[in-house]
Amino acid sequence: MLFSFINLGETARRIRILRELHSHKGGLDRDEILGLYNAREITENRVDRLLASGQIVMSEDRYYIGKPFMLFIAKGMYFLKSIIFGKADGKI
Repeated sequence: MLFSFINLGETARRIRILRELHSHKGGLDRDEILGLYNAREITENRVDRLLASGQIVMSEDRYYIGKPFMLFIAKGMYFLKSIIFGKADGKI
């Protein structure tokens, strides 16, 4: 269940794209999808949620780790991935 919870972030983006395609019966081209999927807006919303939950904090216009709970989960997932697949991509 924890893995499913962690994976929701990735799934949510896929679901959003699928919902957009479903709502546009004539389809969308790549540029139209990218126009609807504004990475800056999504990142700003994500940062706002992290600030509100205390997972990150801001000091002197810089962001820092606040409550490290999700960081520990991410490190655990990285560790499990390295055990299962022999190595994990990226560093945490």
